[in-house]
Amino acid sequence: MTKRRKLILTDKFQIDISYSELAGHSSFLLLAKSYLEHDPLVLRSLAMTGFGCMSLFQYYRPKPLWLPLRWNAVFITINLGMIAILLDERFQSREFPEEEEELYQSLFFPSGISRPDFLHLMEICRKRRADECGCLAKQGAPQTKLCLVLDGKAKVYRDGQVIAVLRKNQFFGEMSFINFREAHLARALAERVGRDDELKEIKKANATADITADDDAEIMIWDFDELNDLLTERRTLRNTFIACIASDLVKKLVEKEAERSASASTDNEEGST
Repeated sequence: MTKRRKLILTDKFQIDISYSELAGHSSFLLLAKSYLEHDPLVLRSLAMTGFGCMSLFQYYRPKPLWLPLRWNAVFITINLGMIAILLDERFQSREFPEEEEELYQSLFFPSGISRPDFLHLMEICRKRRADECGCLAKQGAPQTKLCLVLDGKAKVYRDGQVIAVLRKNQFFGEMSFINFREAHLARALAERVGRDDELKEIKKANATADITADDDAEIMIWDFDELNDLLTERRTLRNTFIACIASDLVKKLVEKEAERSASASTDNEEGST
């Protein structure tokens, strides 16, 4: 391992290097590559292999460096444990029930949410029929749940007037959740910088409309606190889930604007006749 050999790269370019030194160079290249990875499983695999190569370099020398070798063993063990956890998550999320698979492919996958992250979302949600929930949101009352229409329809009322109809795979309560999460982030920042004067009780935003669903509608419900804790814990899910509900919000705004344009066009035609 320590005997120097000629490494012939081209006819004119040769270098003297030992297998031990080659392992040392490889370790730094692998660790550098790991810092560029977004996939946690690939990152952990590269890091573990990099520490393994570094251990070879530190052992095969005139006097082994036992201090870094012991620490490398710790780092390799940690990465092995994390790889086992990630592989277990991927194994569990290989197949979902038919309904959840359809939901994942149609709504969550386009936003970049991975199958393991979707599995965690399903673990903290509750599925209810609308007749078990009653009024899903009450205008002026604190909104504490993010909801998704799985099947059927839900009507949005403001001051007694129907202003929108929510259909399959559409969220409601998303603006209240975004405001709730922003308040949590602001509080965490104030705690970090020691601004105790800015620490305030986090209040749930009030619903801006009444929402009721058909009795046979099926609703998926996430509690704000549980969902926020999950997004804080899982960095990979944080941005993709916010992107998912923001995309749904934009689609609803576009549909609403299209309905207004169509209604205005109809009124103009009737007025001209």
